Amino acid sequence: GGVNLEGILEKVELKAIRQALARAGGNKTRAAQMLGMSFRAFRYRLAKLGEGGE
Repeated sequence: GGVNLEGILEKVELKAIRQALARAGGNKTRAAQMLGMSFRAFRYRLAKLGEGGE
C-alpha cells in the first residue's frame, strides 16, 4: 500500500497537541501559545482530530 500522508500528519499533530496540553497542565490557551497557534486554531484542530475541542 501507499503512504497515507494525511494519516501520518494527523498522528504527528495529535502527539504535539497532547504533549503541549500535558506541559500546560491541561490549559488549552497556554498549549496553543506553546505551539505558536491561536486558541481558535488549536480548538479547531482538537475537534478535527476527535479530541473534543471544547
